[in-house]
Amino acid sequence: MQLMRDTVPKSISTHLPTQWPARWAIACGFVTTIALVDLLRSAYLTTAAGRDFDWLAWAKFAIPAYLIWFALALLVGLLLKRFPLNQKQNYGVHAGFALAFAAAHAVFLAVLWITVRNAQDFAYLVVEQFLAQWPTELMGYAVIAMIWSIGQRQKKPAPSALEFNTQPFPTRLNAEEIDYIESCDNYVIVHASGQRHIARDTMADVETRLPEDFLRTHRSIIVNLDKLRTLKSNQALLSNGTKVPISRRRKRQVAERFRKWVAE
Repeated sequence: MQLMRDTVPKSISTHLPTQWPARWAIACGFVTTIALVDLLRSAYLTTAAGRDFDWLAWAKFAIPAYLIWFALALLVGLLLKRFPLNQKQNYGVHAGFALAFAAAHAVFLAVLWITVRNAQDFAYLVVEQFLAQWPTELMGYAVIAMIWSIGQRQKKPAPSALEFNTQPFPTRLNAEEIDYIESCDNYVIVHASGQRHIARDTMADVETRLPEDFLRTHRSIIVNLDKLRTLKSNQALLSNGTKVPISRRRKRQVAERFRKWVAE
């Protein structure tokens, strides 16, 4: 077994949240429901005004317009994998993407008006459609984002710094500085930025305080996945050239976790 960051294949599935087919189906179901409500509303208002409702004309315009939402639902899933909603700094990214989609959708609707209904004045139609549709677009985006996010596992936030019980004074290290941690009797040895810090801590206690980008490869070894370069049979090679053991019992778990990490 040999896995490397540069050679693990990627597909669209690896870039989407877990259970993405079901979540995408629910999102598309939401869009379809909105389309049906829009159809019934248009038919009711037209007939109430004493005119015949043109089903074919509605279909030629509305079906392409709502199919774009199916594509948006998938794009939202891709975006949420990279910018999850449980991190407040990502709210601006999603707001910007939603507005960009509203603008692009307005252009698309204007093209439909000109193509299907022989309308004129493209620029006016773009502005008109954007001003009329952007609240609905943003609301729809928010609902689709929530559908993708429901039930997603919340990541454990990484602490700003980790404190280790070294002597004579405690040592504080940022998680990204740590290469790996090994246990030695009643101590742990923290390897970080080319230095060794011997701390009177237990591996079990240290493991509970580490963020999710750390993985135990052996009973006595925890590695930082950001520093992991390659897996070779019963060893893990770190980016600084260090080799650490992988226990037989953890080999499959380590390989699966590393594959997912590379795909993210």
